[in-house]
Amino acid sequence: MIKLYRNDEIIREKWDAFISKSINKTIFAYSWYLDTISENWSALILDDYYVVMPFVHTKKYMIEYIYMPFSVQKFGVFYQKKEDEIYVEEFIELLSKKFKLINLSLNNILSIKLCKFKVNYKSNFELDINKPYDEISRSYKKLLKRKLKKAENLNLTISEDGDFTQFITLRKSISKKNKNYQIKESSATKLLSIFEKAFKEKRARVFYAYKNTILCAMVLFLSADGRIVIYPASNEIGKKENAIPLIIDHFIKINANNKLVLDFAGSCIQGVAFFNKSFGSKETFYSYLEKKSLIQFIYNFISKFKLSFL
Repeated sequence: MIKLYRNDEIIREKWDAFISKSINKTIFAYSWYLDTISENWSALILDDYYVVMPFVHTKKYMIEYIYMPFSVQKFGVFYQKKEDEIYVEEFIELLSKKFKLINLSLNNILSIKLCKFKVNYKSNFELDINKPYDEISRSYKKLLKRKLKKAENLNLTISEDGDFTQFITLRKSISKKNKNYQIKESSATKLLSIFEKAFKEKRARVFYAYKNTILCAMVLFLSADGRIVIYPASNEIGKKENAIPLIIDHFIKINANNKLVLDFAGSCIQGVAFFNKSFGSKETFYSYLEKKSLIQFIYNFISKFKLSFL
């Protein structure tokens, strides 16, 4: 039987043990990650943690709703056996009965028709590096190979020595010229909390690129038992001298032949998507659900004009 469990009812040890063995696990589903991003996360759980579905929710103006918080690409219905995918529809239908407004990304591709939801499919990019580096690098796009060659000739130094809190400083330095990289103070604080917790959980590694001892780029690699989510940041110098692709290539080089999958995440920004694909990554898809309702229509309408309704 599927039941709704509030945050304080969920047994963290059982939850994380289940997520670590699920076939569609993601860093975003671990309890420490969920606890860091929000106090208001709950889950639907089948029996004794047989299939689970986390989500973040809040309540304003008497309306309780589900939303995708900053720093989370997707959640989903998690299971350990492929045949348990049949529960996805049941989980979503139950969620629909309990919440009037739902905006939710799932790592599940829905082949079912959900009459109560508008379903969109978004791109993601993943690279399996469980093979020799030479084989992986042969799939790099020509432009990326040229960028790497240029970066290697600029005497950039890559190191794991540095301060990960500089991530926000790098993002802010480049966001002045590129609004796609802008980040709010509240979001910056949340992101640094995630990184700090990831290091404590031994789920993170970070590599820094220096130009003449000056930090110009860094990439954080957050691990979920073989799945690595990438968080890059650079300043104008790092961008000009292709420091981020050099760091990612370095990570691939020293981790090739290991059972790891790099998750570049998706992007609706054409340039970012092109960069993600340049490493020979495979395009995958995930689902984005919006509940069909009058409240949802009003929410979308007002959000379009950047007003705060909820």
